[in-house]
Amino acid sequence: MVWPAVVALSEALDNAFSTLRPSRLLGAIFLILLVYTSPVRASASGANSDPLGYLSRSPTQSPCGYGRPAVLPSVWLTPSWAGPQVTKLPTRAGDFTDFWDYIISTDANQVKAENIATGHIDFSSTDARIVIQSAINTLKQGGKILLKEGTYSLTKNPTWSSGAIVISDATKITLEGQGNGTVLRVGNGENTDAILVQRNSYGIAIRNMQIDGNKAQQTARQDGHGVELDGGAAGDILSDVVIEGLYVHDTYGTGIWIQRSSNITVQNNLIVANRGMDKDSQGIKLYTVSHVVLKGNRVRNVNYRCIGISQGSYDILVQDNNLDSCEFGIEVSGSDVGPSHDITITGNQIHNVNGAGGDALRIENGSYNIKVTSNSIDNAARFGVFIVNGHDVTITSNTIRFTGDYAIYARAGYNITVGSNTMTNVHGTVHLP
Repeated sequence: MVWPAVVALSEALDNAFSTLRPSRLLGAIFLILLVYTSPVRASASGANSDPLGYLSRSPTQSPCGYGRPAVLPSVWLTPSWAGPQVTKLPTRAGDFTDFWDYIISTDANQVKAENIATGHIDFSSTDARIVIQSAINTLKQGGKILLKEGTYSLTKNPTWSSGAIVISDATKITLEGQGNGTVLRVGNGENTDAILVQRNSYGIAIRNMQIDGNKAQQTARQDGHGVELDGGAAGDILSDVVIEGLYVHDTYGTGIWIQRSSNITVQNNLIVANRGMDKDSQGIKLYTVSHVVLKGNRVRNVNYRCIGISQGSYDILVQDNNLDSCEFGIEVSGSDVGPSHDITITGNQIHNVNGAGGDALRIENGSYNIKVTSNSIDNAARFGVFIVNGHDVTITSNTIRFTGDYAIYARAGYNITVGSNTMTNVHGTVHLP
């Protein structure tokens, strides 16, 4: 037992130092080594021999010993397609599992939502939408939901006019997958958005999953966006939303559609093959928004605009995106709401702009305070940069190659500054009004 050894050690040290005899000092040192190197053994009753459970805990249990295996979602350990490999750590106390409020999984067509606080299955159904929506509704005032790898077939939400999974009147909700292995797939003939975030919501994050619009199996296009943010009527608030690490493809509508919202970040997403029947089929659409960052996204093979900014949107940063195979690369326009303004477009790569449009970058309808700098434009059927009735536009340090018409052409507008651009294999360099 440890306690008698400690008593003996204390007496030995007292005697050794009181007489300073070498033999007693050596004996004290021997006792110190004996106690320090001996394993801790249980008393006859077993009480207090392992109070924290470190000796009896299995290697698979959490380091905090709550009796549940430590879950390490692969999203923390596996890099997204666009970024370097990093390890994400939980941001609150507890083991890794405790980072989530719900963990949702699918097995043999049964979808289950485990409440991590209780360890119970709160919701279970063959309809994935019902389970995911129930977890979201439970966490209206904040929480984190992990969708484990698997395919979740979505039905249209009967409560709303559009959307399968709907986040509305909610605060600080995170919906996160485990990368492309987590698939939200719009069910056959459902004709709906996969995810709709709307009115009076803020602090929402949608991350790390695949959204399959299943376009070939839709019977009529209504909304059909991958993710839609809609702030709704005047007075409603939709702000502080992050959309990142998504792979959105085969939607009838737009990959990511954002309207009447502010403080939005859309980054490191891949949007492919959104080719519907009309101009709603875009990569990313901004419609009457403010304070938005579009960064590090890849958009390709869409029917209309790779990125569209319109309806009086302002304070927008479009940076380091890779855009390929669209009718327009980036279009900035105004409307009856007012002109779009205060927009910076920098560091983007725009390739293979074809079809009826053919302009890599188009600025129109009174848009102003637009900075176009350090972009690479390659292979545009018409113009590299085309301005129609825009003003206070700066176009500098861009590389423009292989255009069917002028590299930079302004049909109407004023206060247009052009300088230090590299233009090769173009049918005319610069034309200003």
